Amino acid sequence: MADLNASTGPTGSANFPLLRHFGLWRLWLIACAVLLLANAPQIMAFQAYDPDDYTRLLQVRDWLAGQDWFDTRQYRWNPPFGGDIHWVRLGDLPLAAVLYPLQLILDRTTAEIAAMTIVPLLQLLVAMAVMERLTAALDLPRATRTIALIMLPTFPVLLGTFAPLRVDYHGWLAVCALAITWLTVAGGWTRLLGAGIVASIALVLSLETMPFVIGAGGWLAARYWWLGRREHEPYFLGLALGSVALVPVFRPPTDLFTPYCDVLSAPHLLAFVTTAALILATRRIPAKASRTMRLLVLLPVPLVAAALIMLPLGICAVRPLVHVDALARSLFFDRFIEALPITAQQFSAQVMLLSTALIAGLGGWTIVRSTADPRRRDRWLTAWVLAMLAAAVSLILLRASVAAQLLAVPICAVLVAAWLPRAQAIPQLTRRLAASLACLGLLTPVLPTALATPFDQPLPFARAAQPYVGSSYRCDYRQLGQLPPSRLFTPIAKSSELMAKSPHSTIAGTYHRDDRQIHDVIQAFAGPLSGAEAIVRSYRSDYLVYCASDIEPAFLAAQRADSLARMLVRGQLPDWLEPVPAFATGPLKVYRVRQAGRNSSASPLMQ
Repeated sequence: MADLNASTGPTGSANFPLLRHFGLWRLWLIACAVLLLANAPQIMAFQAYDPDDYTRLLQVRDWLAGQDWFDTRQYRWNPPFGGDIHWVRLGDLPLAAVLYPLQLILDRTTAEIAAMTIVPLLQLLVAMAVMERLTAALDLPRATRTIALIMLPTFPVLLGTFAPLRVDYHGWLAVCALAITWLTVAGGWTRLLGAGIVASIALVLSLETMPFVIGAGGWLAARYWWLGRREHEPYFLGLALGSVALVPVFRPPTDLFTPYCDVLSAPHLLAFVTTAALILATRRIPAKASRTMRLLVLLPVPLVAAALIMLPLGICAVRPLVHVDALARSLFFDRFIEALPITAQQFSAQVMLLSTALIAGLGGWTIVRSTADPRRRDRWLTAWVLAMLAAAVSLILLRASVAAQLLAVPICAVLVAAWLPRAQAIPQLTRRLAASLACLGLLTPVLPTALATPFDQPLPFARAAQPYVGSSYRCDYRQLGQLPPSRLFTPIAKSSELMAKSPHSTIAGTYHRDDRQIHDVIQAFAGPLSGAEAIVRSYRSDYLVYCASDIEPAFLAAQRADSLARMLVRGQLPDWLEPVPAFATGPLKVYRVRQAGRNSSASPLMQ
């Protein structure tokens, strides 16, 4: 079998002469121009992709205004108590670093939009730089490395991850996975120590990276068992040192010894430190010990680590939402598509996930088998295993597909570099074009995903909501600036955007630690009408606000006929609400909560 790594020659210029003119910076600038042009309408309208993007802005805005480093509560949710967010300031740093100087010279809105535009593009630059280092570590020809850089921002999930206004932390988690892969593939004690430190950074950002972090360490431990290489030692040492060093920097002292299921906490740190200590203790075993002996000294390590985490945390160590309020989980958190497995996705997303895994699996294994040089084959084996690990996690958690596609890029680049010249060498024009298109389409997940998109059907919650969606126009929450600063009772998903674009406070955001408030909001909208008034008044709400084109209030209206949400979408109001004249038309609905003392009887909605 021909060596696919060498298919484009020593420099890769023979089959792709134009690529010699494109380096990292030039390709990044081209990608920036394309992303800015494609997302210009969203930038002008200040329309971010996800509630997390607006929440990140709110967190950075409050921190730069003087909120304590360790205090990450969002006090405009359910004031004066605030909403508890499990984030740390580590995720705020990139946006704050760009926003702080900009707000010294621009008005606040312009500075924030500019910062939220710049940060994802800088994140793309970091991803491309790490990708270049990974492809260099894999000894790919220059042209193939350039192809990888060109492909990176074009994959389905990656295209949105690095788009302007996308400032949540999931892109950084994927970049951390890419960096761990590069450092692990490159090898050497210092780089593997660095891989462990990067893994600790990813875990401080979010525990959702735990499967990949532990899987990477497990692969290195397996190599020790089979080959006798001690590559797992610096990795787990870096993980332990990084975690112990970073957690006190980003978590308040009162949290250091409190067991948490949703953030890196004392049980995790104890497990990492113990794991590193036990692994270093195996140095007393001779390097040339038998595989059986090496396996025996390794087996207790994961068992001890698992016990140290599971005993204090229980089942929530692997299911963080297990204790979340049942109503909040069933009618809200279970609809988080990005947090659900492949079985809960639309057809195009299922095709995307499977095609990414299939291309990475079969393509990566083909490259490993075809690589003649033992050193390069060994590096490709590690890259392939970690790519498959990321792909496997993405089948369980959709947002992990960002890392899966990043790690699939080098594999796809090698396949394209090997097969595209063969397709272009076909003499007959029609066949040449068909073969070239098939090569580009079948060796990346782009075309399969695009072809599957027309066959998408609405997900169950979207089908339930469809009869109650009252408008096709997007709401502009900046219109709420006409009202004096108030407390608004509004559905959960849009509360962050509402607060980012207006001076008002709301009841709760999209974060599981505030499930009690989320329960109350859902109960008020979707529960019996008889209890809605008491809930709304219990939060001292001045106005009730919702957007008629949003799917959330429509979904809540679908739950039962005798609910406040069903009345609202049908154009009826209880008499404890009155329309605000300035919002009598359009999809943004605003109702003033009347002073207490009136009876709650239904009346037609006044236009």
